[in-house]
Amino acid sequence: MCCFDDTDPGWLAMPRGLRDEAATLVAAVGGTLKIRPARRSRPWRFWDWARSSGYERLWATVWEWNTAARRVLAKAGFTETGRNELDAVYGSNLFTTRRL
Repeated sequence: MCCFDDTDPGWLAMPRGLRDEAATLVAAVGGTLKIRPARRSRPWRFWDWARSSGYERLWATVWEWNTAARRVLAKAGFTETGRNELDAVYGSNLFTTRRL
C-alpha cells in the first residue's frame, strides 16, 4: 500500500493520512498489512519536460479555502494571479502560475 501519487501498479494506492486507519481495519478482520512509505514526488521532472517542450509557464487552480494546497503551490513557486472563478458549491477557485 502506498500513497496516491505512487505509480507502481502492483500497489494499492490510497490518500495520505489514511495509513493508520487502513492498518486498523485490516487488523480488525485478522489480516496483516505491509505499508511502504511513498516515494517523494519530483515535480521538476514534469517542469523539465514542459520547459523542453516549449512551455514557458505552468498554471494551477486551487480552492480559496484550501490553505494547505495554497501553501504547497507557493512553496513550489506558484503565485496567485488575482483571477478566480466562483463555484456555487465550493466557493472561489483561484488561478496560480509559475514561470519555467
